[in-house]
Amino acid sequence: MAVIKFKHTDEFPNHGFKLPGKYVIPALALIISCYMVTNFTIKTITVGVVVAVLAAVSYFFIERDEKHEAQHQAKLEMLKRH
Repeated sequence: MAVIKFKHTDEFPNHGFKLPGKYVIPALALIISCYMVTNFTIKTITVGVVVAVLAAVSYFFIERDEKHEAQHQAKLEMLKRH
């Protein structure tokens, strides 16, 4: 989905990146992902939900490096302008 979104918005430059077959690969990946999700057992879904909740909770306890974050945002802004 990101490939399709970024193709139609100028949020991130592609630097000449092109997929052969345009949307065939992203569409196949989406179809395969949907197939895999619908075939999970309740045990697999439970483990996935627990991991997702733990990751979401731990996100709030991660300390951010403000200097690195400012450099990252400046680089993104520079890329958007080009």
